[in-house]
This record gives sequence, C-alpha cells and structure tokens, in this order.
Amino acid sequence: MERSAVGVAALRAADVPPEGGRGASLSIRLSAAIVTATVDEPRVLTVRIGREPIEALPSGPLEVEHRTLEVGLRAWVERQTSQRLGYVEQLYTFGDRDRIETSETRPGRALTVAYRALVRGARPSGAADALWQNWYRFFPWEDWRSGKPAALSPVEERLHSWSGQAATEA
Repeated sequence: MERSAVGVAALRAADVPPEGGRGASLSIRLSAAIVTATVDEPRVLTVRIGREPIEALPSGPLEVEHRTLEVGLRAWVERQTSQRLGYVEQLYTFGDRDRIETSETRPGRALTVAYRALVRGARPSGAADALWQNWYRFFPWEDWRSGKPAALSPVEERLHSWSGQAATEA
C-alpha cells in the first residue's frame, strides 16, 4: 500500500515501531573553546563545575527553552563565566557512546556540539569557577617561544616508532 505525503507527515513517533530494542536515549551537549591572546601567551577559558576537581570547557545540555544550538551555547557560557560571546563558529560534533559520564550523569549516548569563540580577555565570573588558563599548559608541544619545546621530543619519538611499524611506506 502506498502512503500519501499527507499520511506520512501525519505519522507520530508513537506510530513508528521500535527497532527491536535498538533505540538509545540521546542527549545533546554544547561546549565552547573560548580563546584570547595576551602579549605573553594565548589563553583558554576553563570552568570547574560540581564536586569533581577537574577543569573543563564551558558546556551544558541543550534545553527545551533554547531556540537553537547557538542560543543554548551562549546561555551556558554566560551563566558559567559571565562572558558574552560575539562571533562563534561550530567546529565539530562528537557522537561517541558514553562520552559524557561523571558521578553526576548516567551512561548514555550524547552528541556534543563543539564551538570556538575568540574574545577579549575579560575577567571571568559566573555560576562556576571560571579561570583563564595558559594555552600551553594543555598543549606544551606548541610553545616555541624559547625554541623547540621539550615536550615535543617524546611525541616525535612515539610517532616515529608508530610509523616504523607500518607494513608499507605509504
């Protein structure tokens, strides 16, 4: 039997049979790498949220009141850091299973939509502990201000070892 376009459009989620238990709960998270540059160093804005003593990028779930992904991102960043964002650019979407799992969340499928924002380095505040961190703290192999970084040699050694195990040069 052929369905008309009107009939197909009228289908509700409840009318679609499940695929043998293959459905997964899904959440959408929004995350921002907020970067600024000073005369001395590039910096990235980090936050501490909850009881876990780890630093993270400002982030949060897409909520019902967020009209778009970008509106949701801006809301989370402003709430956590009091930083108003100008231009933002969507970078990547991660869909790894169990990507987000802490003592405050349960395992599941999450899409994380990552953004980048370049801003002037205003003093952060907000609902979380927000702090500008030296970019090179997280990426020491990129700090060439005093010559070749010491952190680069172990990375190069591992890459050479890995590439030497290839079956062919290609």
